[in-house]
Amino acid sequence: MKKDNILRFIAIAVLAIVAAVCLVHAFGDNTHEPEKEQTTEEKTTLPDGFYRNGENWCFFENGEASSKTEIIEGIVNEKEGLWKVVNGRVDFSLISLAKTENDTWQYVRNGEVTEETPDSLAPILGEILNSISSEKEIAAFGNYEFSEDNKDLLQCEIDKVTKKGYKTGFVVMNLKNLSGFSYNADEKIYSASTIKGPYVVSLVKSDNAVFEKEKKRIGAVLVSSSNYDYEYLRDKYGDKCFIDFSSKTGNDLKIDTTRNYQLLTPKNLAHLWLGNYLFFESGEVGEKLGGIFEKPEISPINKVFSEEFVTRTKAGWITKNKIHVTNDAGIVYTENGDYLIVIMTTAPCDFSVVENIAEAIGKVIL
Repeated sequence: MKKDNILRFIAIAVLAIVAAVCLVHAFGDNTHEPEKEQTTEEKTTLPDGFYRNGENWCFFENGEASSKTEIIEGIVNEKEGLWKVVNGRVDFSLISLAKTENDTWQYVRNGEVTEETPDSLAPILGEILNSISSEKEIAAFGNYEFSEDNKDLLQCEIDKVTKKGYKTGFVVMNLKNLSGFSYNADEKIYSASTIKGPYVVSLVKSDNAVFEKEKKRIGAVLVSSSNYDYEYLRDKYGDKCFIDFSSKTGNDLKIDTTRNYQLLTPKNLAHLWLGNYLFFESGEVGEKLGGIFEKPEISPINKVFSEEFVTRTKAGWITKNKIHVTNDAGIVYTENGDYLIVIMTTAPCDFSVVENIAEAIGKVIL
């Protein structure tokens, strides 16, 4: 009886196990996790540009902070300008200049932006020129960086001039990022006819009506370098306009009121051409006057650059009474910025000397 009970218990247990297995097969295993719905995660990639990264501004590329180290144009904190980027991070030490639609200028320095008029901008730019080295060696200013090849190229041309027994000095300034380079910028050299251009601009700036009144004489002075017409204008209208014009940029040049030509330095002439440039950009009369500077009969800078770019220049040359110079100065308008270029030499009416220096400068800046 006892044995029969045991067999009966075993039979019931076997039946229970079989029933459980059948239930699992019928309804499935509910112990595993339910399947998750398939989802597609969309990534948003910001356009390349400047974005705040914590407390810093950085340049982002492909949605991530870049490792770039270069000068990049763009908008930082709603301020448009040229920004120096070091390992992707914005260095606010760079300065830049851009003309606005309402004939003012946006000046960016140390991350601060101001709106300037030509008159308020003149001393700011003049201060940069005054910081240029006076040494007889090629020197950069602003954020300009030389490659050794470019420096050697310029030095080669300087050596050719000095081996002939001539002196030279030059100033080159990009008027967009306010940087550039110079050589022997405080060497005093006779102006010759280079002084005519800034004098005419000072005259028209002081009284816009003079432009139409004396247009024929102005054209003769700027295009064919007429001594007679220049001396006529200076005798008639005097020197006050020229003195005021020169001083606006902080130029230390003392205008010689006893003569129509005088000694000046490449830095002095660069100051005068800053004044020219700002007037050309200041309105209709300035633009019309600037247009006359575009087609000089003689100008090494014009000869080198005018096939590709607009230039506004005024050269000067003389070989007389032991005075020997060949000079040129002006603006070259390029896609990389408007360049102020001054080249002065004591070469006796040797335009090839200035052309060769201008060609070397062109290879460096373009």
